[in-house]
Amino acid sequence: MNFEEMKQDIKNIFLGLAIFLVYYILSNTMIVPLNLIGINVENMSTIAKSIYIIVYQFIILGIIIFLGRKEIKTNLEQFKNEKNNYFKKYFKYWFLLIGLMMLSNYIVMMITQGGIAENEQSIRDMFQISPIYTYIAGVVIAPFLEEFVFRFGIRKIIGNDVIFIIISGLIFGSMHVISSAEVLSDYLYIIPYAIPGFIFAYIYVKSKNIFTSISMHLFHNGLLMSLQFLIFLLG
Repeated sequence: MNFEEMKQDIKNIFLGLAIFLVYYILSNTMIVPLNLIGINVENMSTIAKSIYIIVYQFIILGIIIFLGRKEIKTNLEQFKNEKNNYFKKYFKYWFLLIGLMMLSNYIVMMITQGGIAENEQSIRDMFQISPIYTYIAGVVIAPFLEEFVFRFGIRKIIGNDVIFIIISGLIFGSMHVISSAEVLSDYLYIIPYAIPGFIFAYIYVKSKNIFTSISMHLFHNGLLMSLQFLIFLLG
């Protein structure tokens, strides 16, 4: 490895760390701006809270896109030109994703005697309270924000393909479970949540284009959220 390659690797690592820290710090300090201007989040209406969270998440997304703007722009232009080829090559992996998720969910539910993940229960509860916000957050924001952080960002830090896929998937799965886990058995749901992370990371490694994994993530969330929304409407 020559000096220029080493310099680029260091830049990539710092970029990946910056993306991850921006996401982690801002996501965990969401109420700070409200506190600074004297607004009590408990007194806000559901609509006001939903609008604030959506705007806040778009700000986080905007900062991350700005940090990686050069490569993201290049990936977007390439994806526009090659989207049909990407679709033909990688859409088949979604069927693998959904099959493995269903199988792992079934096994975990057998072990937990029919329980569901707390994260899934939280989403269902949010649909009852604010269905439009839940749909926007899950279908419009999450695929972009999560792929830029857990695929694009982590890839900058980890160059090895296999290690990246494993770490990306495990962090992605853990992020969906740890904060809402109430009992030890809840942590088993890291497995079904990690599976999409593994698949999306694999697609990103093979395609070398972040918008390929974003499109698969968007399709996956869009389908599941649409079914959830339909169930909500039908009661």
